[in-house]
Amino acid sequence: MKPSNKDAMPAYFVERAENYWNYSHGATLATHLSLYLIANYLNVDEVVDVSDEEGNKHQLNWFDVQESICNSIQTMEGVSEIIFSEMIQIIEEMPEEQAEQQLAIGKDFAYKTGSDFVEDIDWEQILTSTKLCWKLVSMNNPG
Repeated sequence: MKPSNKDAMPAYFVERAENYWNYSHGATLATHLSLYLIANYLNVDEVVDVSDEEGNKHQLNWFDVQESICNSIQTMEGVSEIIFSEMIQIIEEMPEEQAEQQLAIGKDFAYKTGSDFVEDIDWEQILTSTKLCWKLVSMNNPG
């Protein structure tokens, strides 16, 4: 079983982010943005170049990569690693003002520091969203 296409899994997390933001009492911006960070991480090419532990390079199909990511985000350690990785990538690759706006971190934004952002993430909500994500999205694929 697999999702119908490579965009289905990122779309699932975008929908989770929007539903959380629009319908959850006490929703936090950090949690909302974290669900988008997960969606972005799951946005992969049709074929992905990877290296194994020995440094051997090979290619994987999008569904193998996404399934591996979905398995890793079933734990607090796995999901936090992906969120932090995405945050660092935004901070390192974007101009400072754009990164601040993207993450709502900075003197003129909701969170003054990255630590404030992380402290405001509702990890229980994140883990509820990641739980069985591969199976849930794959069930919507009739093929």
